[in-house]
Amino acid sequence: MQELDTLAVTLLGGYSVFIIGLSSFLGKLWANRIQNSEIERTQHKITELKAKLDSQIAVQSSRLESNVHVGKIQYEREFNSYEEIWKEASSLLRKIKLLQLHLSSFEFYKKEFFGFGESKVKLEELGGSRFPFIDDGVYSKICECCQIVQSKYAVINGHLDFLYNKANMTVSEEVYTEVEARFNGELDDLINEYYTATVNLGAAIKERNNKMIVIESLL
Repeated sequence: MQELDTLAVTLLGGYSVFIIGLSSFLGKLWANRIQNSEIERTQHKITELKAKLDSQIAVQSSRLESNVHVGKIQYEREFNSYEEIWKEASSLLRKIKLLQLHLSSFEFYKKEFFGFGESKVKLEELGGSRFPFIDDGVYSKICECCQIVQSKYAVINGHLDFLYNKANMTVSEEVYTEVEARFNGELDDLINEYYTATVNLGAAIKERNNKMIVIESLL
């Protein structure tokens, strides 16, 4: 009887060890599965976050590519050039309008004509002298302004000669009236075209200024 009891204890003891071992094995198995599941879910989240981050970086990079990083001194010099160019371009428009205002008087027209000529030459010189130091888009708009004025220069200069002849009574009133009306139309066209060109010039200057990011120093 005692032997049976001993055998039972031995068997039950072995079974307990087996149960404990099995439980430990199953516990590790489920723990590993849970851990792997968590790792997989975490990796998935990391992948999603990385994709969003890459997308945001791409957007910011594309924005930065359109910007121009310049030093403070370069920005000030370039800005001063644009300020001077814009001032002269605007002044030239006013002088064209003064030509139209005085298109009937030789003396007044002559005075305004020389002021117009000086402003025209100055704008051309500003564009030429600043060419290496300003934005290409701005330079092209300066050229557009100058070309528009140059296309009418011969007509404007010719009207001065016409007024001189009129003042010396060598032109009939009928001819004068016809010529004045035609010239007035030429000036209307010039003012409209040149005004549009200055608007484009101003927009180009603004675009350039908006793109420039000023930093303290460039190595």
